[in-house]
Amino acid sequence: MPFIRFYALALCACVAYGLAYGPGCGPCLYAERPRSPDLGPHLVAEIEAAPLFSLSSPFRGGELSALGGVEWKPFEAGLRAGGAYDAAFDAWNMRFDLCLGLGSGLRAIVGGLLLFGEPTLPGTDGSAHVAAMPQDWPNRFGIGATLLDAPCRLFGARLALGAELVYASYRLSAKTALSGAAAFAAGVEAKLQMRLRWEPLGHP
Repeated sequence: MPFIRFYALALCACVAYGLAYGPGCGPCLYAERPRSPDLGPHLVAEIEAAPLFSLSSPFRGGELSALGGVEWKPFEAGLRAGGAYDAAFDAWNMRFDLCLGLGSGLRAIVGGLLLFGEPTLPGTDGSAHVAAMPQDWPNRFGIGATLLDAPCRLFGARLALGAELVYASYRLSAKTALSGAAAFAAGVEAKLQMRLRWEPLGHP
């Protein structure tokens, strides 16, 4: 079952990539925004809310984050900070990412996270638990895609639907085959985001 979920998540990632890659590459939900005059580098801001999914459980929690950055079309670089509840560890965490926009609605993600409390994963006998902590930074890597750009605005912001597939690396207090597999499954995280995006900031 974990492998079936892994292939399902990988397939979803491939579909998201194909949908977001741009016109001329099959059905594309990503709608290119009307090209505005070239403003040069300008500031952008984004608020994101997303449910979280993983190999270890169909639904593992939720995340709320904010991003600020600079866009120089078609590229973008931004810093994102957020908080989430992760049911896989029964713990809260903080996430800090560098997001690099690659054009055509795609972004690369690298960053790290901080876990609070005493996060654990199921141990070798199914009842014992093994303490887990993130590896040294950077410990999060992923890719994201814009699936749908809504033509309407909310609170002056553009509304969009996005998806991300991220892997976070964890260090276990006891290294066993089963606990290692559990750490890998818990490290794979998928999210479906609702984004509010303000752009460009500082321009009429």
